[in-house]
Amino acid sequence: MRGSSLAVCLGWTLALACGFDSTGVGDGKGVPPVTTVPAESTSVADETEAGGASEGLTSGGVSVSGTSGGVSTADGTTGPGVVTLTTDASTSGDDTTTTTTTTLDPDTTMPDPSTTMAPDPSCPGPMPTMMVLAKDAALEFPMIQEMSQMGEQTICSSGILELGTAEFAFDIPCLDDYAVWVRVYDAWDGTHDSGDPDSYYVRVSGGDEFTWFYGCQTFGAPNDWGWRRVRVLNGNDCNEFTEWTPQLGPGTHYIRLRNRESERGDGVRAAIARVILSNDPNFVPTNQ
Repeated sequence: MRGSSLAVCLGWTLALACGFDSTGVGDGKGVPPVTTVPAESTSVADETEAGGASEGLTSGGVSVSGTSGGVSTADGTTGPGVVTLTTDASTSGDDTTTTTTTTLDPDTTMPDPSTTMAPDPSCPGPMPTMMVLAKDAALEFPMIQEMSQMGEQTICSSGILELGTAEFAFDIPCLDDYAVWVRVYDAWDGTHDSGDPDSYYVRVSGGDEFTWFYGCQTFGAPNDWGWRRVRVLNGNDCNEFTEWTPQLGPGTHYIRLRNRESERGDGVRAAIARVILSNDPNFVPTNQ
């Protein structure tokens, strides 16, 4: 039910320091004015090693002659400069077999293992979604962990203006564009002039930080907790935005969320339960 308050474990309460003036801008951080936005949809959703050849290995009717550790010359002797390939062929009109011998210079015709192109690291298609829980996030005080009283298990939050971070580590299997979804808390749906902590600063793996006003995505939401896709506002209007889809390659990447607003007078804060990454453009978490 909307309006439930978030449990708070800090022993102090700070008044919100980012109110609005008549322009709807308020604290000068680019907070968007109240804008009616339709509620977010809740529908869900052999190769052989290069440079190596063994005696008798065939491919396409061609065999490599000679023994391991040496190569054959055209006259049958071994030496470092040439390789002999023999090809069996039938002579038209009789049953005799002729042998065609070709001498190759390995310096110019054999593949160099050091120049073999690496495999394409791109994802072959949608991969299984990846999720990291708040209990596994690396926190920077005053961001703290606590048990949710609304069925979200361990959550993390900070009530201090501009302070406290939560960093979520993801092991990315392949190169692709990834959508980022965060399960966040907003006690008062939509954006308001003051007293409604519903935004974070976001960045990935030390990149540029930007402000995510997730309150723009909670208009008409039936619950305080919900999955919201990270997006960037194009200006000061909830209606103008771009979905944040960072391109991430194989390896470990870190999604960091930094607290932006102080807690409300009754102890309500912005909070995080878990984060999802998906390279499926059609993915939407099922429990909104």
